[in-house]
Parts: sequence; structure tokens; C-alpha cells
Amino acid sequence: MEIFESPLKARALILESDGQRLCVLSTDVLAIRDDYAAEVRRRAQARFGLDPSKLIVNCTQNHLAPSVGHCFCLDEAFWRRYVPDELEWVLGGDRAYNEHFLDGCMRAIEGALATVRPVTARVG
Repeated sequence: MEIFESPLKARALILESDGQRLCVLSTDVLAIRDDYAAEVRRRAQARFGLDPSKLIVNCTQNHLAPSVGHCFCLDEAFWRRYVPDELEWVLGGDRAYNEHFLDGCMRAIEGALATVRPVTARVG
């Protein structure tokens, strides 16, 4: 059996004009729950001073990757209690991956901020 290894990525693009910054963050995951996207924005604001309303969190909908947060069943759903921990994947996420995801997003944003440089955009 061949094992396909492909590391999941988070990539960030920072655009800045007249002191205003926009961050576009693209992540290789199946889906991201809104509360985790909000947590990315909260951490980016606390750590880098980015305006949460100017941070776009995108997922590539990679079907080889986990979801961030339980996307198929909210933790509050009545039937959640019937799903044993070893079958957590049926809920559409993996708790063990969530913090790793958030850390990777912060590293991607940090790297993008470290490489901001002037460019000239043209339309032709």
C-alpha cells in the first residue's frame, strides 16, 4: 500500500495601502466552522494588530484534510452524546487538529507580515 504524504498548508497574503492592511488566509482543510474562523481573527488581532474585519479566512475544501470544528454535527446537538470519542470523525472534525490549525494560521500570517514589501499593481 502506498502512503500519500502531503503536508497541509496555510498561506497568507498581506496587502497594505495607506496604512490599511488586508489579510487573505488560505488553508488546506475540508471546512472551517465560523467559531474557528472567528478565533483566527481574534488571535491575529491580539498578536499582530490586524483588524478582524479585514482578515479573509478561506479553506480549499481539501477532502484529504480534516475539518476544523465539528462541521457535520454541532457539539450541542442532542445525539452528540451517543458518539463515542473513537468515532469523533463522524462529527466532521478532529479536536486534536484544531489547535495545530490555529498555530499554523498564525505562523502563515507572521511570515506574510515579515515579507511585506512595496509593489506596483497595474491593469492592462
